Formats: sequence, structure tokens, C-alpha cells
Amino acid sequence: MRLIIKEIIHSTIFCIMFCFSIQTFAQNIQFQKLYYSKAFTPGIKNSYTNFYDVESFSDGGFVTLGFLTDTFNRSEGIITKYDCLGNPIWSKGLGPSGSPTNTNMGIVEADSGDVVFTFSLGTGFFQASILCGRISATGKVKWMRRIGNNLEFGRDIVMTRDSGFVVVGSTGSYGSDRIADDLYMFKLDRNGNILWTKTYGNPSGTYDEAYAVKTDSEDNLIITGRCIADSTFQAFILKASPLGVPLYFKTYGYHNQRTNAFDLVVDSEDNYLITGFTTLLEENHQSSEYDVFLIKTDSALNTYFTNIYEVSVGSDAGSIGEGLAVLADGSYAIGVSTFAFTAHGASGPNSPNKNALYIINQDGSIKNAFIYNMKGSQYTRVRRSAIGGVIISGFSTAYASNVAFQGLIIKTDDQFLSGCHDIDVTFELSRYQPNWTIADFTYQTNTGQKTLAYTNYKDTSILFRTECASTINLNPLIDGPKQACPNTTVHFKDFSTGDSLAKHIWSIGNDVFEKKGDVDYIFANPGTYKITKIMQYGCISVPYEHIIVISPYQIGRISATLCAGKPFTFNGRELFSAGIYSDTIKLNNSCDSIIILTLSSNSLTNLGTLNDTITCGSSKSQFGLNYSTKGNYVINIKNRDGCDSIIGTIQVAAFSKRVENPSICSGDSYLLNGKEYRKEGIFVDTIRSNSCDEIVTINLKVIIPFVQLNKPDTLFCNQPIFRHGVKIDKPGRSSLIKIPSPSGCDSIFSYNVIIFNCEDCVLVPNIFTPENNEELNKVFRPIKPKDCPAELIRISFNVYNRWGLKVYESNDLSLPGWNGRYKDAPAPMESYIYYLNYDLKFGDDANAVLRNISKKGSVTLIR
Repeated sequence: MRLIIKEIIHSTIFCIMFCFSIQTFAQNIQFQKLYYSKAFTPGIKNSYTNFYDVESFSDGGFVTLGFLTDTFNRSEGIITKYDCLGNPIWSKGLGPSGSPTNTNMGIVEADSGDVVFTFSLGTGFFQASILCGRISATGKVKWMRRIGNNLEFGRDIVMTRDSGFVVVGSTGSYGSDRIADDLYMFKLDRNGNILWTKTYGNPSGTYDEAYAVKTDSEDNLIITGRCIADSTFQAFILKASPLGVPLYFKTYGYHNQRTNAFDLVVDSEDNYLITGFTTLLEENHQSSEYDVFLIKTDSALNTYFTNIYEVSVGSDAGSIGEGLAVLADGSYAIGVSTFAFTAHGASGPNSPNKNALYIINQDGSIKNAFIYNMKGSQYTRVRRSAIGGVIISGFSTAYASNVAFQGLIIKTDDQFLSGCHDIDVTFELSRYQPNWTIADFTYQTNTGQKTLAYTNYKDTSILFRTECASTINLNPLIDGPKQACPNTTVHFKDFSTGDSLAKHIWSIGNDVFEKKGDVDYIFANPGTYKITKIMQYGCISVPYEHIIVISPYQIGRISATLCAGKPFTFNGRELFSAGIYSDTIKLNNSCDSIIILTLSSNSLTNLGTLNDTITCGSSKSQFGLNYSTKGNYVINIKNRDGCDSIIGTIQVAAFSKRVENPSICSGDSYLLNGKEYRKEGIFVDTIRSNSCDEIVTINLKVIIPFVQLNKPDTLFCNQPIFRHGVKIDKPGRSSLIKIPSPSGCDSIFSYNVIIFNCEDCVLVPNIFTPENNEELNKVFRPIKPKDCPAELIRISFNVYNRWGLKVYESNDLSLPGWNGRYKDAPAPMESYIYYLNYDLKFGDDANAVLRNISKKGSVTLIR
């Protein structure tokens, strides 16, 4: 006999707790929305939209995965991302796929908000291959892989610590036999490449299938689903290492009863919880009045509780736990598809089906229960929302004349209310704790895979209709001055109203901070600033902007000198030392002015006694003094602040200048101012007087008479020479020559003269033989023998034939000569007349030249 313990929730206790909860929480985003490819039209065949899974994302939005079926019963997979209000952002069609069986699908959020999923591409009932893919947050497909051999199902996916992914489901190709499915598990890296595969199950037609997978704090893999144990389906929990090696493998059920697990969670304490349905409270496994169960174990699979939740009001009918979530307070939410709660049923096709939500405390007791419609709704998945409350997905005919399936998303607040069709059924639910059979599962293991790249996807879209939605009231409003000064406190008044759970974000300059209420802020620098106040709730942000101009300070800079022994007064302050000082001048109608004073110490310079001179009759200015006569003048210069700066005395002497250039003969003297000067040189003497002294500079030159006797000299070419104006034309010793001097000091010269005879040494041949084969006598020219002492300095050389025709002429001192040709033709053999005139130079003396030497003769040309 099984022990059954029933828990009754008293209405009084519940009402007190629930009413208090409503008062302590503000409104969350709430809505119920229907999604479809085409709007429903009564009276005709309509397309279907079925959501099999939903996953909440950290940005407050969510992703759904399911099928679209057109009016010709052609189905394709569809995955869609939404914002926090349920508005579609993008959708991808995953290619043709029939709904192969009532099945799960899996979605997980990866790094950067990427969407990674597993989906079953169905080709028939219990026939499919696994489609895995990764799509960026903006809808860009990064990769898709088709895995399997048409007998594989991928029902859930989890991201592992190394940013890879583990997919679980079932396989009919790679397990213990090909008669029935075995549990299938494989690991993908972040790029979709398979790292390893595992199968677990038993042959002989036993169905062993995984429906959900999660990881614990040590990255162990926790898997649940159903398997054949003790001749019927039982739920299982498999704990495996990160490499897929089983650590614990237990089944949960009872003999001749049916138990299926469809979802699991791992809470913050590494406790494992699974949900699904069981017939443990019914007569046998064939009963259709199955109930929701929740099993909680520790990390070693030791059970805390094995509860069953059955509706106690109305007719007994079937209920399935299809989704599971851990809530913020540590309690658990079960998404339930139910035929029960018949007290709230509605007539029509598919009328018993309802979407329900059970909220279970950590000890397994019932906290709340709700239904959100009264007919035609099923496949209830639940996830905790990042912005409060939960997200429930499924599909329903309740809003399409009970004939056409439409995708359904329910977003609740923290009290699990959606804003429409919410029915509190907490008092209609009871908890039972029957005996369960818990056993180790024995299995065979294998591996196998087949992978293909998949490109048969496309962009698509999905429409929606809002059944109900809460209004989030966000009204940011601030006020403050439009102009202010730097480094003063500016007060901004906050008049914002709206949802009390909204975030209040301020953006001022480079500062962004969160604060509700008034703000005081100091602007350090001038400029124009935009003050933005944002009220944010989930993905909803409403800004309000206020512009303020921070006027610059008026800055003035002055310099001054501190007089020795006296203070300097600066804006009412007395300063006694040098330095840089600043003070603020308050102004009524503008920002304060800042005056910066650079105060330097006065340095008193005592120049002592300075000597200066002026020329008589002139004047001079120095240190602010003008003086034109000799004497003592007192220096007293003050700076612009009136401080004594330079003091001293100038002794001025007046004078005139005179320069004399006398010459004296050696042995004589020069007399000036009573002084005799005998040596050559420059002498300065001062002739004193009362008014003006005279400074005389003497440039004295002492002349020594020059005597040179018997100086050698030469008479060239019988030409006379002139020395100091005296003509000398005879050889021998000359008479004495006196050269007068202005100083009266005469110079005396005499010369010893010799004669140099100049003789013409140029020769002229009288015959030549041009164009012979010998080098001699080939040209006709004058010849200066090697022993000739003269230098040819001019020549005129002309040759004529007997008719008086000039056949050659040259002034070339190099004496190239005539080559016996005329006009480039050989001249005839005959006698020719030549005329020669030239100058010869003998030595360097200008008189040693024989000029205008002329010669005339004949020459015979022989060939």
C-alpha cells in the first residue's frame, strides 16, 4: 500500500499572505499576446502557430521556438526573438519540418546575447534529425548544423563553462538497437563542431529519451527524461561529468504506473528538481487522469521530497508539468497544461485544455496556483523573467474560435498576474506525497554521429495581437536653472512620476548615475551641458533633457611691485611679501571675476659713483638726468609704483679733442704743453682749463734720413735709366743724388752702373721642303736658338709669292711656321719673299727690350 499525505491550504492564511504581497510589490510588465503568420479569419481554414519552447534573456526579452503550419498543412520551424514588451525583433524560418511528435525543444542564451538552439527537423511521426544553430542578438546566423540519421531528436541544450554546448534528446540510429530510441547526448564547441557523443539505453524496444539538461555549479551535466524501467515509463535523473561520464543514474516511478519527466532546474544550492506527469495517484499506467509531480534531490540524488499535485475541485482530469523555473525568492514555478480545474471550464472544441502555473515553496508546499484561460491551451513552458515575474509560452485555440492554434505568450508580474483571464486556483490544488520506487538505472552505452552544414533557413516574420497589456507609466521631468557659474552647487528638481520600480538614471557631463529624486551637481568647467533624466523599466526607456550653460569666470591678471618697508593693498588686504595672489570680486548679475596678482619685490640698486664724460658744448642724458657741463649729478630713479629703484652719483667731465701729426728728424724734439717728445709714437696730453679740458693726441713721426751708396744697376740695350728724377746713361759709379723731405731730412743715393748689350739672336732659314718624309725643314719659320738669352714678346711674320700675293701670315709667338700650302693646296716650287718684325726682351727691366727689329729675305720651297 502506498502512503498518501494530503495538504490542505486554508483560505484565511493564503489571503493574508497574498494581499500583503500585492501591497509590497509594484506593477511589473504584464501582457497576454497571440502570435501568428496570418490573422485569424472565421469560417475558413487558417494557418497554425505552435510554440514549443521559450527562454528568457538577460535583456528582459525572450525567444520562442516552434512551428508555422499553412492551410495546406505544410509546416516549418520558426525561431523568434522579442523585446521585453513582446514585440518581435527578428524571426528565422528553419525550413520544412512536420511536427514529428509531441516534443520538447531547447534554447539557451550564449555570450554577447547570442541565441543557440536545438530543434527537431521532422520528416514523419517519430522521424527527425537534429538542427542546432547559433544566431547573434541582431539576427545574424553564425552557423547551423544538421545532426543525425533521420531518427534523432534534440530536445534541450545547455551552455557549459567553456562556452560550448551540450544537447540531449534521443537516437534510433546510434544506440543499443534500431528498434526503439536511446538517450542521446553530444557536446558542441562554440562554433558548432561536435566534440563527443554518448548514448545510454537498453535494447529490445525500450524507449529511453532525454527531455531537459542543465549544469550545476561544478559544470556537471544534469539530465532528465523518461525510460522504460520495471516494464513502464519512469522518470530519471542522470548526473554526468562535464565529459558525459555518468556519476549517478536513477529512475523514479512505480510498478505498473507511468511517469514522464519533461523539465528540470538546478537551484542555487545545487539541488536538482524535475517535473512532468505521473499516474501514481491513479489505478494504473493506462489512466488519463495523470497529475503533475515535483521531485527534489540533492547533488548526490538523495531525495528531499517526491510530491504530486492534484486538483481537488471539480472532475479529476489530466495535468502535465511541462516547464520549471527557479524564482527570485528560491521558490519554484511549474508550467502546467491541464484538463483539470473543470469548475472553470468552457464549452467548445479543445475546451478542457488550460495554461496553468503552480508556485511551490522550497519545502514542496503549495504557494500559489493560477490558470490563464479556460480552453484550448497547451504546451505550457515557464521561465523566470529578467525584469520580474515569469514568461509562459504555449499555443491556444481559445482566441481563434477554438479551431486555429495561435502562439501564446503570457508575461506576469511578481504576483503571477498577466492582467487578463487570470484565475486564482490556489485553493483548488492539493499536495500528495505517495511512495515512489527509486532505483539505479542499468544501461548500455554507445557513440555515433552524422553532421552536415545546414543552409535551408530564411528571414521571416510573425504577427501578433495583444489580448491585454499593462501600461508602464514613465514620466521623467526635471527642472533647474538654465545658466550657472563654475564650481557652484546647481540644484535640479525632480518632478518625475510613474512606476515605482522604474530605474532613475541621470546623465550629466561624463557622469552617469542612478538616483531617484533631486540632484545637486557642481560643474567644474564652463560650457553647454545636456542634463538627461531617464526612467527605465525593462526595455522601456523614456528620457527628458534639460540644457544648462555654465558661464566662464572673468579672469583678470595684474602685476605690481612691493616697495621695501611698505605693504601693498590688494582688494582691501595688506600684503607684505612677494608672490602670486588671487581674489574674487563678487558681481550681482554675472559670474564672479577672479583677479590674479603677481606681486614682485622691489630691488633697490645702488650704483655708487659713476664717471662719465662729454665733449665741450654738447649734452648727454643718463638715468633720467640731462647734463651739459662738468660736475656731480645725483641719481634717484623710482619705479611705476613710486618705489626707489636706482640711486647713485655721476661725476661728469667736459673736454674737447685735438689731434696733431708732427714729424721730426732723428735727433730733433717736439714741444707741447711744456713737454719735449723725441721718440716716435702716439702721445696724449690734457691741457686743463676751468670750463673745458683739451685732450691733445700727438702722432709723432721721427724721420731717419735714408742713405744708399753704390747700389748696383744696369744699362740695357744702350738705353738711359732714370733714378729719383736723375738721368744715368754711362756705366760706372754715378754722382750722389739727394732727395728732399718735407721735414727737411734729405735721403742720399748713388749707383754703380754696368752695361748689358742686347743682340738680335733670331735666325731665318732660306730653304725648306714641306711634306717630305722627314721631320726636318717641313715648315718655314724664324728660329730662336737655345742659347739666345732674349724672350720673343711680339712678332709679325708674312710670306709673299713673286707676284706679291700673301700666302701666309702669323703673329703667334710659338712660331708654328708656314707648311708650304695655300688655300689648302700645295704651293708651287719657287722662291718666296718674307717680312719679319719683332721685339726681344732681355731681363725684367722695362728698358731691356729691343723693339721693332725688321728682317726681309727670300726662301726657296723645294718638293
